[in-house]
Amino acid sequence: MPIPIPLTPYGVKSLQLRDPTGNAAPPGPGGTIESFFDVFFKIELDSIGHNQPYQGTGHGRMRLHYNHDNGGDTRYFDTEMVSMDLSGGTLPPYTLVRESPKQPSVGTTTIQSLPGGQFKIDSFFDVFVELSVDGGQSWQPASAPMTETLGPDQPTAARPGSWGAIKRLYR
Repeated sequence: MPIPIPLTPYGVKSLQLRDPTGNAAPPGPGGTIESFFDVFFKIELDSIGHNQPYQGTGHGRMRLHYNHDNGGDTRYFDTEMVSMDLSGGTLPPYTLVRESPKQPSVGTTTIQSLPGGQFKIDSFFDVFVELSVDGGQSWQPASAPMTETLGPDQPTAARPGSWGAIKRLYR
């Protein structure tokens, strides 16, 4: 049986979530939806100044609440990553990463209508993560939230009739 990595010298240095998927339409005025999604991740763990990159897949759940619109073509939503669990892939044995159940990971999503029936979607979360290196028996919180933004290096294909957890283009 592999020996777990000692918890003390390790911390989460960076986190990238890529290609999240979901299947719920955004809510209308006053509405709220919860969406479950799979995610591909890249994470960098810091061990006494020696950065270790890892990657794999995970699962998450987000909540999207309609906040307001600008009276024109843009809608605003309060967004919260309710849960996220990352394990496996190239992570060391017994290593788990999760969204903190103690601190809300909140952000904002905007959806702007574009000509031709397309939409521009911008989104970010401040994700509070925790790290376990003993299979979940103890957890170490990150010192600060990891801000996940939607940017040009994170394209996600749009599917007709679906809403991704974090999508840049919706058709």
